[in-house]
Amino acid sequence: MIKGTRLPVVQFTVRGVGSLIRELREAKSLQAKQLAAAAEIDPSVLSKIENNSLGLATDVLIRIAAALDIAPLDLAQRCLARVQFDMPLPVHAQPSKP
Repeated sequence: MIKGTRLPVVQFTVRGVGSLIRELREAKSLQAKQLAAAAEIDPSVLSKIENNSLGLATDVLIRIAAALDIAPLDLAQRCLARVQFDMPLPVHAQPSKP
């Protein structure tokens, strides 16, 4: 980094990750209590995650992925696909139009 320069701050949040976990759980015909037990988390924590009111820590993501029989990297990539930027990217960082 060049002295005196600062990178623009871009805030982002992950929306819909809980919905994704719910979709995957329902696709496997699992009840929330079953997934929570298999992932060794409290059912109320899973409920908050699925309702997008609680963030998802890496260790919890790994346990949920294992309980859903999905590779943790696959689940992480699916979660990252749902990242939405709260502020637009700086012009120089936006992809060029074809």
